This record gives sequence, structure tokens and C-alpha cells, in this order.
Amino acid sequence: MRRLRLTALPFIVVLGSCSRQPDTWTAFVYPPGKSLAAEDASKAIYGHYESFEQCQDASIGALRQLAFQHQSDDVGSYECGVGCRYEKEWDMYVCKETRK
Repeated sequence: MRRLRLTALPFIVVLGSCSRQPDTWTAFVYPPGKSLAAEDASKAIYGHYESFEQCQDASIGALRQLAFQHQSDDVGSYECGVGCRYEKEWDMYVCKETRK
């Protein structure tokens, strides 16, 4: 009986990890004149996406639209982060990874 418990545990762990949802990508879009500073991040969230490519496409599209609306050559900046969460202690978003 004891042996059965020890062999069942790894299967339970594996099945539990299969049910976890994949991390989503968060788009942070900074209009012209805004920085990538932590205090601007909460205002810059543009949306959440299933993949980096979707996040990147949406961010670039938003920046092009902003540049067109403001008739400006300065298009601003963006970054996409995966597994982002707000850390109240530091008053900032922390992501597992960020990319452009």
C-alpha cells in the first residue's frame, strides 16, 4: 500500500500541471512623450493576448494609429510582457519576460 502512494504522487503532479492555463502576454503601449518608467505602466496597458506575435501586432498597430492621429513622426514605444502581475509593494508590474 505504501508503494502505491509513492508511485501515484508523480502522476497527480503531472496531471495538475496540465490543467494550468498558459501565461498571457500583456501589451504596454507608450504614446509619444511617455517613458517606459514603472509609474507609466499601469496607464499603458493596451490589452492581453495569447501569443507574443498577437501582442506585438496589436501594439505596433496602436502606435501607428496614435502617430497618424497626432500627425507625428515620433511613434512612441511598446513592450510585451508574459506572466505580468502588479506588485503592490513596489507599485509596479513584474513580468516573467518582456520583449519588443
